[in-house]
Amino acid sequence: MVNQWGRDGNFSSSGARSSGAAGIVVAALVALLLGAGGGYTAARLFGGVSLSDVQSRDEKIADLEKQVSDLKFRNADDSDQTGALRARVEELAKANETLKALADDRTNEAGADARAEIAALKKTIEEAGDLRADLNRARRSLQVSELQIIELEDTIKGQRAEIDKLRAGLTDAATQSNAGNRALGDQIKALEAALAESRKKAAGAADLAKRIAQLEDGLAQKTAELSAAERRSSSIRKELDAALAANTGNSGESAALRKQLAAARAEAMSASAERKATQASLEAMRNEKEKLAADTDALRERIKSLEAAHGDDTPPDSGQNDDNASMRRDGDAVRAALADMPGFDRLSAGKKGELARRLEDGECVADALKATLGRVPAIALRNLIRDLGSKC
Repeated sequence: MVNQWGRDGNFSSSGARSSGAAGIVVAALVALLLGAGGGYTAARLFGGVSLSDVQSRDEKIADLEKQVSDLKFRNADDSDQTGALRARVEELAKANETLKALADDRTNEAGADARAEIAALKKTIEEAGDLRADLNRARRSLQVSELQIIELEDTIKGQRAEIDKLRAGLTDAATQSNAGNRALGDQIKALEAALAESRKKAAGAADLAKRIAQLEDGLAQKTAELSAAERRSSSIRKELDAALAANTGNSGESAALRKQLAAARAEAMSASAERKATQASLEAMRNEKEKLAADTDALRERIKSLEAAHGDDTPPDSGQNDDNASMRRDGDAVRAALADMPGFDRLSAGKKGELARRLEDGECVADALKATLGRVPAIALRNLIRDLGSKC
């Protein structure tokens, strides 16, 4: 009988046995092909085998598939071919084991890498948890700073509006009464001149007080020197009188004592003359000091009268409307206000003194800050206007 491949289907008993053996071999080869395919897939996935090895195994698998296909059409018993196939099956089994081993190694390496990466991620998460509190604090500080900035901006807007209002008022006052403003300007100039003269006399009084203190020290020294010279003269006179009373006849000793006495008297007279000159200079300076004090009092009275005549009118020059408050700011109040001014402690001694002097003289706060610092810090302006009760 001829089968579907054109071969005779009648076999002898030995042929049947050979065909059964060939079928077993084919089944084994198919199983190995499946295992090799799995190993091949694992090798492809883990990438642990080189491209040449993969291509070589691909060729072997293709060859094996071809042989299996050929065996399907063979029914003859070929012991040599069966042995070759068994050898090939063993070779492929070893290759499959190698691929499995490589796949296991790659799996272990991938697991180790994954564990290391997980540990690193856990550490990063822990560190992020520690930093979360700092981040929250920084966010709160930022929110507070933003609120402070908003508050400062609102304060600056209010101050600008107030300054604009004051300037508008000054403009209206200048438009309504130019003559009155000119008279007011003359009064302010007179007040400034009186203030400058008062400053000059105050500086002269301070220098005079220093010179008086020096003269008083010099007078005390001259008085001490005169007392010492008088004591020496008296002592020498006593020695001379004792020598003359004894009438020892030692004219040489008496002459020496007389010479010492004359020198002591001359020294005492010189010290007395210097003391008198110092006393006279001291008296003259004291008189000058009293005169300066009287002049200063007169200037103060003049300033008060000018202030009374000035009243509360606004000066024509905008930004100078606090000049009418000259000599009215208390020094202690100015120092207390400056002590609370932000950034005042970082200024040089010269700038501190200049700013305090300008404010004590009644200068506009904004102008004093501009002249001293070269700018007008908003917070400092607001605080000083508030603490000093200034209008600008």
